[in-house]
Amino acid sequence: YLIILADVYWLFSSLKYTVTIFIGYHRMEQAKKVNWLEKLKTDFPNEWGNYYHLVVLPTYQEPLEVLTPAFKAVLNSIYPKDKLFLAVGFEAWANPDNVKLIKKELEKYQGKIGGIFITNHELQPGEVKGPGTNRNWIIRNAISEFGKKGIKPDEVFVTTLDADFVIHHQFLAGALHKYLSLPEDLRPKRSFTGVFLFNNNYWQAPTPMRVIASGTSFWQLSEMVISDKYINYSSLSMNLASLLDVGLWIPNKVNDDSGFYWKAYYYFKGDYKVIPHFLPISADAVLDVTLFKTFQNQYLQLKRWAYGVEHIPFIFRQYFGSKDMNFWDKT
Repeated sequence: YLIILADVYWLFSSLKYTVTIFIGYHRMEQAKKVNWLEKLKTDFPNEWGNYYHLVVLPTYQEPLEVLTPAFKAVLNSIYPKDKLFLAVGFEAWANPDNVKLIKKELEKYQGKIGGIFITNHELQPGEVKGPGTNRNWIIRNAISEFGKKGIKPDEVFVTTLDADFVIHHQFLAGALHKYLSLPEDLRPKRSFTGVFLFNNNYWQAPTPMRVIASGTSFWQLSEMVISDKYINYSSLSMNLASLLDVGLWIPNKVNDDSGFYWKAYYYFKGDYKVIPHFLPISADAVLDVTLFKTFQNQYLQLKRWAYGVEHIPFIFRQYFGSKDMNFWDKT
C-alpha cells in the first residue's frame, strides 16, 4: 500500500508540475508580445516617467565575452536611455588585466545611457566574499552618485543581475509596470522577477548540464505559477528605498538570494512576496574548458544553491522572536 500511495503521490505531483509549467510558459510567451513601455505610458501616464532604472551587475572572474552580451542587453532595453543607469562592480582581488579589458569595453557605452557607475569592492570586516557584499558596495556608491544628480532613492527602481544574464528588451519596462500595477501601500513590500532560461550556451554545454539547466528552468517556472512563497533567486527588481529599508543583502552569508528573502520577509512582518512578471532572462548553462572541469563546476554550483540551509538559524530566531506575526503564515 505504501508503494501504491507513493506512486499516486508522484503521479499527481508530475501532473501538477506539467500543468503549471505549461501555464508559466504561456504567460511568458504572452508577456513577450506586449509593448510594456507603451503600456506604461497608457496605464500610468503621470507616474512612470518619475522612475529611473538602475541595473546592478557584480562581477568577479567572468571574461569579457560573457559580460558583453549582458551589457548590450541593458543598453538595448526599450526604456528612455537618459533614465537608465548601469552599475558594474569589480572585486579588489580580481585579475587586473581582465578588469582593464572590461573597463575599456564600458567606455564605449558612456554617454549612451544616463550613466555607468564602476566600483571596486574591497572586503570589509564582517563580510564574506560573494555577490551579495559586492551588490551592497555597488548600491552604496550609486546612492552617492544619484545624490549628486538630485535623484531620490524612492525614484530609483533597481534590478540586480548575475554577470551572464541577458535580459529581454522589454524586461525593465515590464518589471516597472508590474510594480506600478500594485496599490501604493504594497509596492515597497514586493520584489519582482523574470523567468530564468539557461540557454545562452545551451547547445555548447554537455548533455547532463543541459538536462540540469532545463530542469532548473522548469522548476522555477512552475514555482512562479503555483507558490505563494516563491523565494528570490539570482535576480530581483525592487524600489531602491525599499532595499535600503530592508538593509540590503546579508554580508556574512554565501547564499545571498534566499537570505535577502528571509530578511525582507521578517522585516515586513510576513507581508513580503516575490511577484513574477514572466519576461525572460537568458543565462549560461555550466560549461568549462574540459568535461571534467564542467562537471566540477556543476557540482560547485549545486553546492552553492544548497547553502540556503545556512539561513535556518536566522529563520528560527526570527520565527520565535516575531510574536506579532501571523502564526500560520510564518509556519
